[in-house]
Amino acid sequence: MKIGTKIIFAALAAVAVTVAVTLVVQKFVIERQGIDLTVGTMRAAVLEAENVRESISRLGQRGAFDRKKLFAEFQASGDLRNSTVYETIPVVAAWEAIAKVAQQEGFEFRVPKNHARNPKNAPTPDELEILKVLEPGAHAEYVRVDRASNRIIFARPIKLTQDCLSCHGDPATSPTHDGKDAVGFTMENWKAGEVHGAFVLKADLSRVDGVVLGGMLRSLAWVLPLTAGIGVGFYFFNRRMIVRPLHQSIAGLKTASASAELNAQTESLDRAVAALVTLVGGAGGPHTTDVAPPPFGAKAPAADGGQDTDRGPVPIAPTRLSAISTPVRSSAWRAGALPGGTTSKLPRQSAAR
Repeated sequence: MKIGTKIIFAALAAVAVTVAVTLVVQKFVIERQGIDLTVGTMRAAVLEAENVRESISRLGQRGAFDRKKLFAEFQASGDLRNSTVYETIPVVAAWEAIAKVAQQEGFEFRVPKNHARNPKNAPTPDELEILKVLEPGAHAEYVRVDRASNRIIFARPIKLTQDCLSCHGDPATSPTHDGKDAVGFTMENWKAGEVHGAFVLKADLSRVDGVVLGGMLRSLAWVLPLTAGIGVGFYFFNRRMIVRPLHQSIAGLKTASASAELNAQTESLDRAVAALVTLVGGAGGPHTTDVAPPPFGAKAPAADGGQDTDRGPVPIAPTRLSAISTPVRSSAWRAGALPGGTTSKLPRQSAAR
């Protein structure tokens, strides 16, 4: 794989990893925001219902409701939960307000309570855990994201107020003097401030997952074209600003390396030629000087400089060193090993020949 291709792949891989990490972070952020928004909606619904409860309680204390007439209507119908008097009970008004919001928002709404008068409000195993947390009175609310059931659970405790005791208080205060309240239920002897039951809202996490998926798809719709544009732009930038100068540098290095190698070889050859010329010049004696060789047939000089008459004339054949020295010196001149670049001082052997 070419280096330019590797650089492009590395850059695209870095962009891809960055985009993937960004999307993962965005997923968690959007999911957290979705959960917080859902819990906020639940909390607002319950708090508003608690305000309704307090308002209905104040109205009852001020005599806004004709209790005798309302109870007479209930006794005539015998249907408590569809009677008007039932709707004037503060806690009932509160959970009906929550039920409307839950229906609009798609929440599941429950009012679980231990010893519930309405069997429908008997707590499930999961709701028993919620009541164990809230009934001691140490927590103002309960929030849990249950991944197993894929739900968000929000709950607030139901605290008894003084007006609750007319139905749930001391049996000795029974209006019918039989330990029962006005509608016929046994009074539980509860006290004001105690927690009995909870308003529980449950939301499916799929609504949040849909928001998360939509956010990621919108992000991809922007990121993918941008990433493609970055890739194309970097491809041309890489070719022009990185790969091309790099190839030029590599070619220059190769040329410089070849030139240095050639120079080294040339210098080595020059040293060899110079050494050979020196060797030839030292061995040839007078044949490398301006003195011509003695004529053929002349007697060889004696060792003491005199004439050796006993040995007779010694024929002196043209030396082969002259034949060698001439082309070597010519090569040395061309290589610059000899000054002046001339071979005029070399003796000619044609006449001797």
